[in-house]
Amino acid sequence: MELSSTHPRQPRVLVSLEIGRGIAALLVCAYHLAYITYEYYGQYPLMNAFRAGHCGVEYFFVLSGFIIYYSHAKDLGNPSRLKPFALKRIIRIYPLYLLVFVPLVLAYLAVPSLTEKGEFTPLSIAADALLLPHGKRMVLGVAWTLKHELLFYALFAISIVFKPARQYAIIAWMLAILAWNLAFWTVDTGPRGPIFFSTYNLGFGIGILVARQVLHAPPRRPLALLIAGVAVFVGLMAYEWAIGRAMPHDDIPLGAKLSPILYTVAAGLVIWGGAGLDFKGMLKPARWTALAGGASYALYLIHAPASSFLVRMLRATKLPLNPEAAFMVLMTAVIAMSVLLHLYIEKPCLAWLKTRLLAKPSPSREVKPAYET
Repeated sequence: MELSSTHPRQPRVLVSLEIGRGIAALLVCAYHLAYITYEYYGQYPLMNAFRAGHCGVEYFFVLSGFIIYYSHAKDLGNPSRLKPFALKRIIRIYPLYLLVFVPLVLAYLAVPSLTEKGEFTPLSIAADALLLPHGKRMVLGVAWTLKHELLFYALFAISIVFKPARQYAIIAWMLAILAWNLAFWTVDTGPRGPIFFSTYNLGFGIGILVARQVLHAPPRRPLALLIAGVAVFVGLMAYEWAIGRAMPHDDIPLGAKLSPILYTVAAGLVIWGGAGLDFKGMLKPARWTALAGGASYALYLIHAPASSFLVRMLRATKLPLNPEAAFMVLMTAVIAMSVLLHLYIEKPCLAWLKTRLLAKPSPSREVKPAYET
């Protein structure tokens, strides 16, 4: 990703966000692996400490809004920038997703007992491949968030193409979400609700607001903002664990609509403060920070199917493992797999695609890539 220079002190690498998205991916991974451990070992590991690990999703949505605006603010109202914007988003989302998606489809076709009758249809599989909404279960469950991403990209593209609109498409979307949820607050629409009106989407708007503020005037006390954001995040997670650690993971103690809003606000504070530290030069890039951010997408995509396969193998060995030990084995394995996938497949593939599909940036705008959303 190229970062446009809109501020004289704009850093070339946003270290805080690379670290943040690495932690967010680990939280989501731990959340799902705790449930898988419970399914096979009859107990949540570590007293269900990762009950609120789903909050990593809210962080990703805010992060996406931040980075898209941070990278493409100068593209708004400039139709000639639509093609490179679209190509960058397609390159970032689809190659690795399809690399995970296709083997899963083949596995389901080869072993029909893995799914229930009628669970997948040719039409739903085709829609999944393109990340289009449909009414059936997804082949790769965690990819539901990517559908929200694509919706956000489409509305941002409108702001790029139509000069008078600029960011009004996104603003109208945020207002529509608020209006719909206020009108139907008590209606049970499940943990995600209709994709267009889901409160998860508010994260994109918060991310844009934070990016605008950071580019206009970086915070004077970024560490205080970061600490406040982390405190809110940890406080929400602790509260959710206290009242929900014995509840099924599908239940959301803070409420299906309220939970994304609360975690989104906390994520906004974390990203605002972290970016401020980067602007002040208080964080230095390192190989481990680049790896933490770079491998996060691979970890997010593969952890559920990989751990589902690995836990079956682990059980077949009949090793006398307690839930904690099994959980740690699974976590270690999927992290190692995601790092290898990122380093030896994802990273070279992205570099190859960018070289062939994207025009080379001019020297005045070329900057060191920070990470990919």
